Amino acid sequence: MNATPQAEVSSPPKAALSVNEFCHAIGIGHSSFYEMPADQQPLTVRIGRRRLVVESPTDYLERLAGAQRKAQLAAALEAAQA
Repeated sequence: MNATPQAEVSSPPKAALSVNEFCHAIGIGHSSFYEMPADQQPLTVRIGRRRLVVESPTDYLERLAGAQRKAQLAAALEAAQA
């Protein structure tokens, strides 16, 4: 008897990730997460005792890359003016 292929049912993306899930998604350890400077931390909320990341890993990495590009451009402009 042949099994008929069934369509996979995908669940909607999570609205928030645990710190461990987020860290796994971007490839860092949870201690690195807590040691990040405040301006580099992802957006989080506390619900009871849990801390949840409400920024998607992709959005976070894009924001971080954009900030680094701005800093590099500012440094290059400053060096060119000196």
